[in-house]
Amino acid sequence: MKFLTLFVLFLPFLFSINATPSLFGDDSNSSSSSSSSSSSSSSESNESTTSDGTNTEVAFLQTLQSAQISSMSCLITLVNLTYSPIGECLGLTELSTLISNPSSNTSFSNQLNDYLTNVCSKSCNNDDLNQIKNQLYSSCDSQNELIGVLIKIIENYQSSYKTLACQVYFNGTSELCLPSTINSTDQANNNQFFNSLLTGNNLNQYNDNVFKSSKCTGCMYELFKAAQYTTPNIRGNDITTLFGNHLKYDCPNDSSNPGNINWDDVDNQQIPNSLTVSQNTNPQGNGNSSNAKIKISKYINKWIEIGLIMSILGFIL
Repeated sequence: MKFLTLFVLFLPFLFSINATPSLFGDDSNSSSSSSSSSSSSSSESNESTTSDGTNTEVAFLQTLQSAQISSMSCLITLVNLTYSPIGECLGLTELSTLISNPSSNTSFSNQLNDYLTNVCSKSCNNDDLNQIKNQLYSSCDSQNELIGVLIKIIENYQSSYKTLACQVYFNGTSELCLPSTINSTDQANNNQFFNSLLTGNNLNQYNDNVFKSSKCTGCMYELFKAAQYTTPNIRGNDITTLFGNHLKYDCPNDSSNPGNINWDDVDNQQIPNSLTVSQNTNPQGNGNSSNAKIKISKYINKWIEIGLIMSILGFIL
């Protein structure tokens, strides 16, 4: 009922957004508005859906509810971001679902791999990332888990997140190492461990089940080395030392050891052989503000429709 009341109160703000400038620029001139309106009308008949057939707008609404986002200003910020260049390069809708509302019918590591497959070819502009971080800090509660994880991703995107998520492989294989290592134990193969890994919070609870007993795979070796190389502030801390000792002393005799790894150098803090460091090929991100505004308008209409339906059902019930 609290969420229903929030939607009813939220409707006037939704109606007003079309008249306000986009977060990423002013309105385009009349000619560009005319041309973009035709693309908008064509997209109306081809609404996107998730893998289980759920409308993506409804799915995002469910994610925000699961994440307990109750601030109107935060809701508006997240809706705007979803159809902005930053929202596209981060895959914000899918990323938010991974963080707060992953499917219980599919392995989390598979969902993570599907997400990374879609976004790793994209790059986010650093100035845009800083702008969005400030927006989240000013509009949302950074103590909220979804917001806290998003902020950490944005803060570490250029220095380590993009590299560790998208550029670490083992022995030239096509398998991304991050989903593979998440899948190494049942205790790690979930969004709570993923969120803790990104924020650094509550990692001690995984000492015995993950950091002391993870499988000794090539991806585990490469990702650990890459994490120490790209994230200096984790070097020497208790969990890094614990995990490093497990890899260095337990893995040489472990049955899952692929046999062609020098575990002795796992903590030498040198760049791993398989780590590909590539330059951003699209520093400005993707999309444009005028198209984003058209999409936001379409998205908001859907929210209004859902909000009205919910309010009617609430009145009947």
